[in-house]
Order: sequence, then C-alpha cells, then structure tokens
Amino acid sequence: MPAWSWRKPSPRRRRTASSSDADGDAITGTLAFSHPQGGRVQVSISSGVVSGDSVTFSGQTNFPMGAIELTFHGKVKDTNLNGTADMTLRALLLGAETNPASLNLTRQ
Repeated sequence: MPAWSWRKPSPRRRRTASSSDADGDAITGTLAFSHPQGGRVQVSISSGVVSGDSVTFSGQTNFPMGAIELTFHGKVKDTNLNGTADMTLRALLLGAETNPASLNLTRQ
C-alpha cells in the first residue's frame, strides 16, 4: 500500500485522519482524532501489517494522567478503509475503559 492520507468527516465537527506508508508488509503512520475525554489525540502506529486487502495496526499515546491504546482490523477496497477499532483509555484515577467502534475512512 503506498502512502495514503485518510479522512472521515463528522457531523459533530470531529475528524479522524490517518496517514500511512507501507514498506513490504509493514505499515507505519499516525492516526489523529478527537476523543471526548482525551481531546485531540495522535496515535503513532507502532505495529502494523498489510496482507492482501487486510490491514491491522495498533498504537498508543501517553498523557500525564494515562494513555490511549488503539487496535484496528479492517480491509481496503477501492479508496476506502473499513473496519473496527478498539480504543482503551487508561486513566490513573479512573482505571481502564475499552470502547469498540466502526472506522470507515476514505482516501484523500
């Protein structure tokens, strides 16, 4: 998969954007989005694999009071990347909370 920029417009003015680059079967990049508790978040992809039309990646970003971990599994079809993301917010005072979500992005 060549370098791609993904974007998902949102009716609530929230945007999800991702830039990625593949080197063989590995994928790297950044996923940026707005989180209700974490505000504007950027997660560097630390572990990503492309196999055919399947894409899997994960990453983590740290905050002074916790971290957000994200794992994505999806497929590329034409100019779309569709799949599911599990996002875990780990707050020092509140513990861990995992939220699954659909993630549907279009190539820009």
